Amino acid sequence: RNHSGSRIGRFKIARYQSFLEKMFRLCRTSLLLVALGVPAAAAQGAAPREQAAVEAAGQAHQEAVRRASRAVAGIADYIATFNREADEKAAFQAIQEGAKSAKKDAKVKAATEAYEDSLAALEHVDGGKAGPAAVKELAARAAEAAEGVEGATCARAREMRRVWRRTEESEKAKVRDVGSHAKKAAREAVKQARGLERARRHAGASEQAFEGEFEKNEHSAEHMEIHAEKLRDQAEQVVETFYGRVEEEVERRADEICDAARAHAAASLHAVRRAQGRAHAAAEKAEAERHAHSEMAEAKAAAQSGEKAGDKAGDNADDKASDNASGKVGDQAGDQAGDQAGDQ
Repeated sequence: RNHSGSRIGRFKIARYQSFLEKMFRLCRTSLLLVALGVPAAAAQGAAPREQAAVEAAGQAHQEAVRRASRAVAGIADYIATFNREADEKAAFQAIQEGAKSAKKDAKVKAATEAYEDSLAALEHVDGGKAGPAAVKELAARAAEAAEGVEGATCARAREMRRVWRRTEESEKAKVRDVGSHAKKAAREAVKQARGLERARRHAGASEQAFEGEFEKNEHSAEHMEIHAEKLRDQAEQVVETFYGRVEEEVERRADEICDAARAHAAASLHAVRRAQGRAHAAAEKAEAERHAHSEMAEAKAAAQSGEKAGDKAGDNADDKASDNASGKVGDQAGDQAGDQAGDQ
């Protein structure tokens, strides 16, 4: 915590509170002058109704100054209370609690289960039966699931940042509301001071009797509005400084969560690649064996086809030789018979 800044802030608040006390005294003086001014106006021939109007205007002005003083003091009280109760650790703990989400926790759980199921399917797949394409698809699913766990976990970390921003903006909105209320109250005090001036003038009082007082009232109310703006700015700075320190812790923790998620995802992807390698090796081995068996079957079929072709060629040669021998014997027999007939 910035103690030097706190001391400066306390000094400014004390100075503003002193200013407000002066405004209260001025307000009481204003009422006294109103009480004195009414008989004077009456002596100059003011009607009772006009006298009553002056008195009512004085009371309205007093009440407006009182409300404005309380509103401005409210900003100073806000700053003092905030500085007194500001606790970075407690704020960070509240942000962590606020970032807890059953929906986001369910997403992380679902993503983790999806990864574990995908990895189990890849580790137990029979690569030889499934084939390389199926192994590749299972690995892609498991890798995508691993990245999904990282994304869901980091989303939960980002929620901490969103809660921090909402908390700071909510606190700043309170400051703006308090500051706006004080400025409006101060403007109303100026308005009522002018109303008091008009009532006195209408009642016939001399300007010398109230002009100086009006200027003091108006000037004091305008200064009150300026002080309200300064206090509001100071309050916003106090809030920004505090939540700036809280932001450092939020960012550190969010980065830790995402870094751990990324490291876990890297380990998960390594497990996926390892399982994919084993399944792919089994698939390639089975594919090689099928290819070898196919080649052996083709060679055997070719050998068997060659044997059949050889057997058929041998049979054809035997048949031809047999036909040639039979023809030659026939020719010889015919020639012999012819020779014998010719001799006779």
